[in-house]
Amino acid sequence: PPPAAPAPGPSGPRGGVVAPQVMPREDQRRAAAMVTSSLLFSRLTVEEGFKAFDLDGDGAISGGDMRSAIEQLGLSEFSDLLMRFHADANRVRDGRLSRQEWARALAGVDVQGLLFRPGGEGVSPGEAAGMVG
Repeated sequence: PPPAAPAPGPSGPRGGVVAPQVMPREDQRRAAAMVTSSLLFSRLTVEEGFKAFDLDGDGAISGGDMRSAIEQLGLSEFSDLLMRFHADANRVRDGRLSRQEWARALAGVDVQGLLFRPGGEGVSPGEAAGMVG
């Protein structure tokens, strides 16, 4: 008999297999800082931010949710970076971030060292200290 076909990998939102993403650590940090900064500027916790990014309220942040949130936050210039961050944080590779994946991706962000205004402009250390201190 012919050899058995390998089991299919996780499928993405359109049914295709989602390839593993590996972002350079610096890109991960920068993207996580942009998201976390946006949450801080909006005075949202990580959990509240999850709900805000989950635009359709289905309990997960899909690629469409992420793209819409990026536009609403004025971060379209960084769309490629932030969509790679979304894919990289999606450990299950189903194209949707769970609450746990979201929290893990944003855990330990050095917001004082990496704050950004909506639109991607950096925040000075003095401004950062006033926001999070």
